[in-house]
Amino acid sequence: MQVIVACVDDESCDFRTHVHQMDYEKASNNFSMPRPIGDDWLQRINHVPSHPPVLVRTQGEIMFVVFTSLKSGQEPKAGDAALREVGAILQQTKRASDICGRIGGDEFCILALESTPDKSQEWANRLHEHLTKGLVVHKPTGASVGVAFFDGTHTELEEMLRLADETMYEVKRAGKGNVLVRSF
Repeated sequence: MQVIVACVDDESCDFRTHVHQMDYEKASNNFSMPRPIGDDWLQRINHVPSHPPVLVRTQGEIMFVVFTSLKSGQEPKAGDAALREVGAILQQTKRASDICGRIGGDEFCILALESTPDKSQEWANRLHEHLTKGLVVHKPTGASVGVAFFDGTHTELEEMLRLADETMYEVKRAGKGNVLVRSF
């Protein structure tokens, strides 16, 4: 199962990981997973985060978890400055209904509901402009923006993420610093 954790306040805290199985109990905000220890292979590891998630969705083999804050008390690494800037730009350019988070490395994902291909293209162009002109750290920056637009027939989150990822890599192969919107 792939677990994607996103944080609204600080995208540099976001990550994705693979686990054999993970369950979530909304009433207690408890995440749990089986762990084989000794003869008791059904023992469960339980974790209740200090800040409850605002959204937990599981579809197939993907669990998407969104927190408002993941304050850990640890100082951010110096290399995270550019990622924090990108996160801030994403927060400034997204709509209130959009969900955005870092999904690994220097890749971010935005789930934009209630959009059209034309609106997606306009937003992607605006985002690209903000990223290439607005970053203070690590200039010059070549931002590749790949948008996968789904017309409502795709309902599997894993497939949607795969197609969005392919679109982004298609942009990178064509030369960094471009925008591509594909409809599926």
